[in-house]
Amino acid sequence: MSDILLNCLVLGETPSKIFPMTIARTATVGALRVAIRTHRLHAFHDIDAEDLELYATSEEVANLDDDELIQALKIPVEEGGHRKLVTRRPLSEVFMGVPPSTMLHILVQPPSNYKPPVAVPDLIVNCLIRGTEIGQTFSVHISGIKTVADLKKAIKSEMPVCEDAAAYELGLYNISLPWDENRSEKLEGLNLDHAQLLKDPLQTLSDINFPQKHLHVVIEVPLSSMFHCPSYFL
Repeated sequence: MSDILLNCLVLGETPSKIFPMTIARTATVGALRVAIRTHRLHAFHDIDAEDLELYATSEEVANLDDDELIQALKIPVEEGGHRKLVTRRPLSEVFMGVPPSTMLHILVQPPSNYKPPVAVPDLIVNCLIRGTEIGQTFSVHISGIKTVADLKKAIKSEMPVCEDAAAYELGLYNISLPWDENRSEKLEGLNLDHAQLLKDPLQTLSDINFPQKHLHVVIEVPLSSMFHCPSYFL
């Protein structure tokens, strides 16, 4: 039993999001629906596979370059000459022979109530342990969908200088210190305010302001843990 490779695109997405699906030629259109939903479960977790409409891309559109494809797909799918596929039809009857691997083969139309997931950018959080020199600043790369509790775990993983401290014991002060030529002097004169403390462990990081080229977080390590790693705080 041979397989078939089909390049698929969810309507409304850009050509950069085209994804390949490998499936048995004897499989039905319905089986391809299920496979697509599973492959894109993050986007389609609230949608049943049978609510996805599949279209075989018209020959006029299938070989367009990305810029031309974006323009062509602005036309409603029902008016673009694409073939709506019937659930029980085998893929071997839809695609005769081996379809070229460079073509766009399948257009996926979600139901009208579909809301595409919002892309949350990764964050770079610049951190410094309280009592250390500005030159010991380090960066943590973390997704914006993560929480303050996740950031504490990432910091502990990134800088395990005080392994006796539990992640939840770390105090994170959200400051905004510009990374300019006067940063050392500004750090020396910095007074940490309890209001700057990130208290809610479930607060989403995308809701916190982390401007570029700034020191964002000063970390307060429990005194009991500092005594176990004094050399770091010299």
